[in-house]
Amino acid sequence: MIFSIHTIYLVEHCVDLRKSFDGLAREAQILGIDLHEGEAAVFVSRNKRLLKLLRADKTGLILTQKRFNRGVPGAKINFLDNVDSKEITQAELMQLFEGGESQFHPRERK
Repeated sequence: MIFSIHTIYLVEHCVDLRKSFDGLAREAQILGIDLHEGEAAVFVSRNKRLLKLLRADKTGLILTQKRFNRGVPGAKINFLDNVDSKEITQAELMQLFEGGESQFHPRERK
């Protein structure tokens, strides 16, 4: 379940979302996101029509994706040129997946 994740990171740079499990896991690893320790990475496509959430449990990687017809409604996501991520809450994750109004505020990494 999504709710067993203890830390969620929104990836703030453009990632080729044709990548699947291994490619996205490598992107998460570069950012220092430890998928096997309850952390998850959220990737957003350049046109903001596709979201992918990557996490892991004790048996392997789990990839959840959602495609919007017209982009993520109300999400104010600006992509950075440098490789980075920021922590978001579970409520912000649910807003993002449900297409609600979202503004993401940076949180310090632990």
